[in-house]
Amino acid sequence: MAMKRILRLGMTALLLGSVLTGCLQDKCKVEQTYVLYQPKYVKLADLRADVKLDLPQALETPGKIYVYGNILLINEYQKGIHLYNNRNPKDPQSIGFLPILGNV
Repeated sequence: MAMKRILRLGMTALLLGSVLTGCLQDKCKVEQTYVLYQPKYVKLADLRADVKLDLPQALETPGKIYVYGNILLINEYQKGIHLYNNRNPKDPQSIGFLPILGNV
């Protein structure tokens, strides 16, 4: 009986201590900066109208390389795709550059 009373008293003190300390006001001043990105939308017709094969360009930041038949497709980050004729793998010939806005 005395043990239950001591246990209840201890639990009550613990509960009151946690409740009363929860009322203290923090004086933290934290400043956080956020970056907000806005999407840019392009109509499909406008996107398709802009797709034209340009003259070959030098590779600056090449990415993944894909093979489609005898054509090499080399990704240029954020710019487009380089096209190479790969019939002779020892000497691939540049066909042109396909600019694609936001190419990843």
